[in-house]
Amino acid sequence: MYSTINWIIFVYYCMFLIPFINTDKIEINANVTSCTNQSVYYISVKNLTNTLWYLISASEHHPPSLILIQTTGESQFTVNCSTFTSDNALWYKNSISVSNIVESYGWILHRIIRYNDTTNDAIAPYDETGQKTFLGSNLNWTIVTFNHVNSDDIKIEFVATHSADSHDKIDGAIRLSFKVCKNPETPYKRLYYNIENALSITVELTLDKVEVNNPVNRFSLALLIFSNHSLEDDEHFLNKEAVQKDAEEGPLGKLKSVFIQLGTRVKNTDHIQYTWPNAYLQLPAAYWIDEQQTQAQLVRIGYTHLIDNKIIKPRSYHFSLPLAFYGDRFQQLHNHSTVDHVAIREQIINLGSPHSKYYIDTNYSICTLILGLGDPNIIVEPSNDDNNNNNRKKSIISATICGLLIVSGIITSVYIKRRIQRRRYQRIIPQLNNNSTNTNINNDSNMITSITLPPSINDDIIVEPFQYEKLPTYTTIHSVYPVNENNNLQNQSTDYLINQPPSYGSISVNY
Repeated sequence: MYSTINWIIFVYYCMFLIPFINTDKIEINANVTSCTNQSVYYISVKNLTNTLWYLISASEHHPPSLILIQTTGESQFTVNCSTFTSDNALWYKNSISVSNIVESYGWILHRIIRYNDTTNDAIAPYDETGQKTFLGSNLNWTIVTFNHVNSDDIKIEFVATHSADSHDKIDGAIRLSFKVCKNPETPYKRLYYNIENALSITVELTLDKVEVNNPVNRFSLALLIFSNHSLEDDEHFLNKEAVQKDAEEGPLGKLKSVFIQLGTRVKNTDHIQYTWPNAYLQLPAAYWIDEQQTQAQLVRIGYTHLIDNKIIKPRSYHFSLPLAFYGDRFQQLHNHSTVDHVAIREQIINLGSPHSKYYIDTNYSICTLILGLGDPNIIVEPSNDDNNNNNRKKSIISATICGLLIVSGIITSVYIKRRIQRRRYQRIIPQLNNNSTNTNINNDSNMITSITLPPSINDDIIVEPFQYEKLPTYTTIHSVYPVNENNNLQNQSTDYLINQPPSYGSISVNY
């Protein structure tokens, strides 16, 4: 009883955790906390009762990271610079804190994968065979833009022109920009997404003149996507292909984008658990491969990896912003259970259409990622199971309607038959010479008298209805029929017909 009440209260409370849907009265602020060789940029989206935080960081030896945090009440963000800039991972952990947290999500730009696409299918291989990896933590990121004067349009941009790994060659630059808009915004050229409001942050990654050593080289992205709740090794985040509302068209026709729901975990494809509030990572269905934005190719979701020592080395994200925020909970070294650990998966994002131009043809690409709070605003299409269930429901409804019609027809026919059997008939009864009941005796002659009798179970046998139909011009005076206590006509000598009818034979002969 009490557990049910507590659950109802919890659900009712959660209904008010995201009052940001109406963004008319929100306040957006952006600022930076600068420490030695390391800074944290933060954007707060606040209304009267809740605050949404975007924490952003990228620098040398620190991979670009984004954390989305939902809080309630008066929330505070703090950084301990003395530990945040430490080279000791033990000190680095928990150097960032935010109060009154409800839920948190985010991602790390873990790797930029360059691989030989000899099959021309634009799919990065599962393992590192044939790959060249640009680690996000090896790239030397510097801040180039921090536009926070206009609170309705916040923009933060980093650029990397060289890497700590001498094998990484960048002739141009790798750019990474973050943008938060208060009001809905449509891209200049429709690219399968809309910026809805400050509940989401838009990220653009540009690869400009990154060196390739093979004409069939392509690039893919590898993100470490995470959620505050835990995932067991046989669970994963829910991936869904759908069309965002008002963003159906793009340069490649009608396409579905990929939505990774970070608040929803799936086990064995049929076991789904939700974390409230939900969050999503949107991968628009296409990206530009030229600066003029005239040529586009596909964006598709690739392989998903667990965090282990085989493919993903923990040291590659040791000094990331999430580790400073979550501490040991972000570590993925566990034995049997991941309870209380942050859920992390490496997600490959494939850039390029099959049998299309390779990167070397334009030496340029710019792709978009969107991280948003809540459920994605998508066009929901019924699944095959839903269609089958709907067809079953329609069949059941049709059968029920037919059954009801048949039953109602039977009931109606029975009712009409009973009405016919129970109605009073106008009868023509020849007068007898005795004083029997239910006759009107006239001493002068044997006459035919029209009377009304009560219903009888033998009415359909003894009644001749045509007799009544043949007497439309003869008036029966019903109001003066005297009856006895048995509801039978009393013997009377009064003639109750105004005009005497013709004989029985005359009304029956021509019927």
